[in-house]
Amino acid sequence: MLFPTKSVDVVILSCEYVLERGRKNPGNDNASLEDQLVKEALERRGLRTEIKSWSDKSVVWENVGAILVRSCWDYVFVFPDFLPWLKQTAILTPFINSAELLFWNIDKNYLKELAGKGVKIVPSIFIEKGEKRSLTHILGSTPWKEVVLKPCVSGGARHTYRFQVAEGGAFEEIFQELIQEEHMILQPFIPEIISRGEYSFMFFDGEYSFTTLKQAKQGDYRVQDDFGGTVVMYQPTEEEIQFAKAAVAACPYLPAYARVDCIPTDEGLLLSEIELIEPELWFRFLPAAAESMADAVLKRLAP
Repeated sequence: MLFPTKSVDVVILSCEYVLERGRKNPGNDNASLEDQLVKEALERRGLRTEIKSWSDKSVVWENVGAILVRSCWDYVFVFPDFLPWLKQTAILTPFINSAELLFWNIDKNYLKELAGKGVKIVPSIFIEKGEKRSLTHILGSTPWKEVVLKPCVSGGARHTYRFQVAEGGAFEEIFQELIQEEHMILQPFIPEIISRGEYSFMFFDGEYSFTTLKQAKQGDYRVQDDFGGTVVMYQPTEEEIQFAKAAVAACPYLPAYARVDCIPTDEGLLLSEIELIEPELWFRFLPAAAESMADAVLKRLAP
């Protein structure tokens, strides 16, 4: 019993979207499997562990030793509710990854910081909320022919648009609506996401674990399994591993867990994002990785 004055040592944080039986789908099943594997691994280490939704009103968060954020996949859709909850709960209970890392990673503006530390990212234009320039004007300042526009707080391809620059006028109204509400990011479309896919490197406590390759279904570019994408194991080169490891090392604090997503190109890897909040970690391919995650959690709980 690590926290004798608490009702539970670790809450594995999920959401009603994943936990509700009536809304099961393959993605939710995979999230539930990952959560259960981590729960069992933590319990083998003597920790009292429960899986709870962040929005569960019955949970007394100050009675929890620590919160391990795992599958709160709905937060991007209810961000005005989630962010205040996160800020308030972080005052009461420590998070793993730390609240500081979560706040840093929750907005894709963090990519600017990583780029400043030498990590090669997908070229990006960061557009502040309330931007007065038109989308057409912004597109005119780029050399790109095809682009992707999406929010800086994003997940599951929410409000993600791919289009030819010449067709940008058709997205002007959508852009003007979105930019009044949130920061946006504009990037060139990298065609290798279709021809080669996207690599995901899993790290626990800064140590490399394994890699998967995500590929979109025929006729699509979105690699998420929600849109019919597939995932297989991938054996990266040492150079590719070191690229991903450098991205983890460039974070402001060492994450207990991280997923580094990269697009392979002829010029090398490009970082598309580093997931520190609620990444799918594909433990179904390597269940032993849940043990590595449990070790990283236990290390952060030790006095």
